[in-house]
Amino acid sequence: MRTVHNKSVIYILLLMIGAIIASCDKLDKNGDLDGAWQLTSLQRSEDETVVADKNSRIYYYFKLDLMELREVSDTMYYLARFQHIGDSLIIGPVYQSPFDSLVAISAVNEKFGIDDGRMHIINLTHSSLILENKRFKISFRKF
Repeated sequence: MRTVHNKSVIYILLLMIGAIIASCDKLDKNGDLDGAWQLTSLQRSEDETVVADKNSRIYYYFKLDLMELREVSDTMYYLARFQHIGDSLIIGPVYQSPFDSLVAISAVNEKFGIDDGRMHIINLTHSSLILENKRFKISFRKF
């Protein structure tokens, strides 16, 4: 009788350990990129004109393969899937929320600095991020 009870306990423990290991798959997969980033400078590459700064209160959020773009003063925000491959970010279709309507990337171009959906990571540490594309150079601080 005691042997059956011990086996049951062992099976339950193995199931719990398996569940914990399986759930770890959804943990941080982007390293320092994951988290909230406050835009500190958005510059046009052609003439280095500053389009936005930290007073614009623009934030990028990264988690798993989802990014959110938000300006605090606006009730609308944008969601997009992305891939973090080496020193590049590849941004997929962009959706405007809270209505989840698909919008062209050009809708977030000037405000958030996303040009064609490809961003080059110039610098990424636990506290700072610099992205660049054909039209913009964007600097962030971890928030």
